[in-house]
Amino acid sequence: LADSADELLLTLSFTAKKEAFPLVPAGHEMAWDQFEIAPAMPVPVQLTQAALQLEQTDATVSVSGADFAVQFNKVDGNLSSFTFKGKQLVDRGFRPDFWRALTDNDRPSYRNISDEKWQDAGNNWKVTACRVDELDGAVRVLFDATLPSVNGAYQLGYTVYGNGDLEVAASYKPGAGVKGPMRFGLEMLLPKSLENVTYYGRGPHPTYSDRKFERIGIFDTTVDQMWVDYSEPQENGNRGDVRWTAF
Repeated sequence: LADSADELLLTLSFTAKKEAFPLVPAGHEMAWDQFEIAPAMPVPVQLTQAALQLEQTDATVSVSGADFAVQFNKVDGNLSSFTFKGKQLVDRGFRPDFWRALTDNDRPSYRNISDEKWQDAGNNWKVTACRVDELDGAVRVLFDATLPSVNGAYQLGYTVYGNGDLEVAASYKPGAGVKGPMRFGLEMLLPKSLENVTYYGRGPHPTYSDRKFERIGIFDTTVDQMWVDYSEPQENGNRGDVRWTAF
């Protein structure tokens, strides 16, 4: 193992011999299994990092390092810019997301567990405060917000490290009288030029919590190839147990 963060898996594949299966081509995979030899360990955050530069105005917070720069909008809570060596990596930063398209299975009963108010709750969030803390080798930007349509409170935090890592954390405090969301997540828009995708997780086909029939590996695909053109809205293109992804 290269370091303590490495994960080691043993994958066994059983393929057909030419003379054994007349109707199956030689080399066709008949079965496979995968075993964890060594689990992945969390990568420790470096306590001592390169120096960061912090600048603030009434409307923005800017944090920059040797090769990167991050800017936040204090008013709407968006990560408005993230550049690395002059290249823009985002069109719009993280925004609360509590909704997804309803599937055929959802439609008869979703009102028992959720509420249509969640559909626009994330888009209509209201930032009430922005706090900036300078840490040892990092800068933390915290946005306090409300979710008026669902009577909830929300906090979104960014920690920018000197090596360019950006850690994101979100928390939600439910309001009274509203059922739970369809999902709890964050939405980020990337430039269309970032079409190629490499990820370490289950693949190459889509996987879900009740359909994890794919093996864990490193797979190359594109954003377009991950789309499944269902005739009716369904959960689409998900990849389960993903350790990391790169665009």
